Formats: sequence, C-alpha cells, structure tokens
Amino acid sequence: MSLVRVFLPQSESEVLVATALLEAHGITAFVQNRGIGSLLPGVQINSYNTQSIWVAEENVADALELLARFNTPPREAVVPLRFGDKLRLIIEGLLGGWFVPGSRSRPKALSWDERGFWQEGDDGALIVREWTHVVAIRAFKLDLLTFDEIRFSFEFENDPAFEVSEDQPGFERFIEAVESRFPQVRGWRDKVMQPPFARNDTLLYQVNVAGG
Repeated sequence: MSLVRVFLPQSESEVLVATALLEAHGITAFVQNRGIGSLLPGVQINSYNTQSIWVAEENVADALELLARFNTPPREAVVPLRFGDKLRLIIEGLLGGWFVPGSRSRPKALSWDERGFWQEGDDGALIVREWTHVVAIRAFKLDLLTFDEIRFSFEFENDPAFEVSEDQPGFERFIEAVESRFPQVRGWRDKVMQPPFARNDTLLYQVNVAGG
C-alpha cells in the first residue's frame, strides 16, 4: 500500500479533529509518531514528537480537500546532537578524521496502533507493516566501537524486513507493545545484552509451521 502525507497537525486537538474528519468520510488515516507525539505534546521537533497524517494514494485528493481549511506548511526545528553523536565526533577528531561507525541522520520515531506499526523511510515514504503478518522477530547488537546499539528486525513472508533501533524515539514503549503481542519475546535482554560488543543475534519469535 502506497501512502502519502497530507497533513502536519500542530497540536493534539488537530490530530483528533483531522483523523475524525477523514474517517467520517471513509478515509483511513495513519498517524506517524502517534505514540511519542501524544506523550510529548510540547515544542514540535521533526522526527521526534511531530505527528503527521498519511492516507492511501488514491484518497489524497479527497483528504486534501477535507483538510484544506486548516492545513499548514511544515515547521522545521533544530534538534541537538545526541550524546553518542557528540562522543563520535570527539573520537573522530582525536583519530585524525578516521571514520567511526554510526549514523549521523536524525533517528525516525516509531508509531503503532492495534493494526500495525510504521516509520518514515530514508526516502520520506512511510513504511507500514501489520502485526498479523510478522513471521519472525530477531534482536541483535551493533558494535559501534565505543558502545553497542540494540536493534530489532521484524521479518515477513512477502515484505522486506522492518528494522528498528534503540536510538529511535518511542523504542521502549514500542518494544512493550511487541512483548504484549508476542510473549515469546519477553526476556530478550538476558539473551542479547551480554556479553558487550558481541552481536548476539537471537531469534525471539517465529511463526509455528502448523499455523501459529
């Protein structure tokens, strides 16, 4: 399913009004950053707590018409460097500019509801997956020289894997949602965290061949 962003609400009330308006006209809306955005309703920071509303490509024209009365252009905000990025910059300077592994891009926030979960891809398109389509869940660590980064990979039969990082806003609450839907995942920290700087790639959940 191809999704297109149609609205950048500036408050929680705008999120509620816009989604209710769309759904009242039979248009399903996906709210990116819904989890973290509703918890942190203060200053809007892109890819952190800014929420955006997306609809299926075939519904874009109708959605834009419905939201035209209060649709506003996106606002940019400056986000300070994370501690890990600052540390990486210092180490690179001490090493004479040698590359230290790690992403410099702003982490994308995670969003989810009772149907599935989604995040913005590198190209700006929304990547959406359904809980019921998950066939396997893996957890592992990336050795980034001075620290480890925990990642989860969700695998699907007909879609590319969906990977998330502990650096992403909303990660802890998202994993709690995963554990509630897939109890086999609980206890993953004991399997993945130790020893440090080891990948510890662990299969936490896999669909039962008999139909599980």
